[in-house]
Amino acid sequence: MSYKEPSLAEADDLGEKTVTPYPPVPDDEEEAIKLLGHLIGEGAVEEARTLVKEFSQRWPDSPKVQKWARVLEPPKTRVLKGRRSRPRDREYAWLRQHAREYPGQWLALRGDQLIAADTDVAKVLEIVNSTGHPEEILLHFQPAKLWP
Repeated sequence: MSYKEPSLAEADDLGEKTVTPYPPVPDDEEEAIKLLGHLIGEGAVEEARTLVKEFSQRWPDSPKVQKWARVLEPPKTRVLKGRRSRPRDREYAWLRQHAREYPGQWLALRGDQLIAADTDVAKVLEIVNSTGHPEEILLHFQPAKLWP
């Protein structure tokens, strides 16, 4: 019996990671923005973070590039001394059951209750801040496409 390389579909079934080829880095700003969107849609966040740094230097005055640079910054966390965070089991269970129903949206949860969902994070944050207890809310982004 001879060895046969698995097809991409077979490799996915075997749990092997397949690599999606990406187009070359564009010289045009609009094409660069499209490439960032493509990478995010494919779940290649780290690659997009690397490229947006280069784009920020190439187009420092571009509002679109600078917005992507802010969006792709690694998350910042902080610890509030003297306060214990509560378990998030109910939020995580809700996400496992329902998150895929909200592709490409920001979700705000308190316990097993959806507080807000929108593609615009500013709208979600406005609702979160209006609750009076934003520290109780779990904010989650559900990608439009999980795997290439």
